[in-house]
Amino acid sequence: MSGPAAAYSHGMLDRAPDVVEVTVPRRHDPRAQPDVSVRRRDIAATDQVGLRDILLTERALAVLETAVALPDGSAFPDRALQRFTGFDAVHRAHCRMIGRAGSPAAGRLLVAAADRSP
Repeated sequence: MSGPAAAYSHGMLDRAPDVVEVTVPRRHDPRAQPDVSVRRRDIAATDQVGLRDILLTERALAVLETAVALPDGSAFPDRALQRFTGFDAVHRAHCRMIGRAGSPAAGRLLVAAADRSP
């Protein structure tokens, strides 16, 4: 799982998303499933974690993906940085995702969160 589904699994969101996003390696071609959005991309082992027998994106990457996916995701990184992960971890996750879909938006949200931190 990735994005808001991973954030929910990590306890960062109060409710599960209507559509679960899963990320699979580029070489895979999974069958379509209802209420599942599939994204093909390779994820570094550093950005993956097992939780309750499910492989999902680690907290720092989940923060970035969720902030980009939410309609008003600008407040989400602030809350997540206060409660669930540190800025350095999120910054490193962003550096690993540079050049991928969502990276520019994630970078803008990360800079805004850094500007608002004490």
